[in-house]
Amino acid sequence: MCLLFVTTVGKTHLAVALWVRAVECGFSVGFYHLDDLMHELKCDAEVAPARLKGKKYLRSAMLIIDEVGFRALTRIEASLFFR
Repeated sequence: MCLLFVTTVGKTHLAVALWVRAVECGFSVGFYHLDDLMHELKCDAEVAPARLKGKKYLRSAMLIIDEVGFRALTRIEASLFFR
């Protein structure tokens, strides 16, 4: 899985362009704003890792996470993010 962190203002357009190009090349791509991804990760926090394989954020060949760095992650959020 390829992770792309888009960390500064004005880069969403670049992230979308990379997303489109990856799809044109046949890759599956997940695109999340950090807050949306955190919401999904928190909802799945109690789910066993083996049962998470069908989740979009794990089955995509490329995962683009936009707006990283605009807010601090709590210790729990950081743990879920790197899980």
